[in-house]
Amino acid sequence: MDDSGPMRVLVIGGTGRLGAPVVKHLARAGNEVIVLTQSGRLPRDAADAVQAAPGDAVDRAAVEAALAGCHERQGASLVSYVSGSATFPEHARFPEIATKLSAERAVVGSGLRWIILNPSFAMEILPMHVQRGLALYFGRQPHPMHWLAADDLGRAVASAYDTEEAREQRLFIRGPEALTVAEALRRYCAALHPGISKPRSLPFWLAAAIATVTRDRNLATAVSAYRMYEGVGGDGGDPSSAERLLGAPQTTLAAWLARRSR
Repeated sequence: MDDSGPMRVLVIGGTGRLGAPVVKHLARAGNEVIVLTQSGRLPRDAADAVQAAPGDAVDRAAVEAALAGCHERQGASLVSYVSGSATFPEHARFPEIATKLSAERAVVGSGLRWIILNPSFAMEILPMHVQRGLALYFGRQPHPMHWLAADDLGRAVASAYDTEEAREQRLFIRGPEALTVAEALRRYCAALHPGISKPRSLPFWLAAAIATVTRDRNLATAVSAYRMYEGVGGDGGDPSSAERLLGAPQTTLAAWLARRSR
């Protein structure tokens, strides 16, 4: 552990489902956290140490302005990137993975110290599957995935920033139990939507057709992502290094659902 003082950290994407817990845990660790945000809004319950920097992630001038004063302890710059558990060259036929691979290469080739975190499937996507009294997912999705609470990811990111040995590492963060999408949704509905008897699967072709007819870009993105998840065959990577350095995520789906039920 490096105990030479807090850092000033810029978080891009810090208001989303995965980014907000990262902001929370970085701030809780004593760091000064800057969130790049177009809206100027910060994550709910953001700590006093968290500040908003106006701007878009594709606006180089805005990013450079927000980065002013950001540095790692000992004065060396550090860049991190949250990628995915399926990000491997053999899966580059999927556009989502090709994009992540390109981003990983940019991080590694930046000339800065770096950390890449590759999390498994996030529990926080489950509510998005429930629409108009139905629980839907796309494709067959036969492969179990290690469901990860976003709060555990946030804790892992903050720990990685505080751990010298995590530098220049790709760290695979897995949740504690492997479930198929159908099983995870069944448990989610039993706890929070008991009126829904069971999840239903839409074939990819039908979901894609609906997205085209309705011009629903979010649906089209979700269909493409699930086609990728089914195609890669579940989680990849070895989580042993991440668990040794940062600790293993502990939040089960049952514990996550219990918190949401309060």
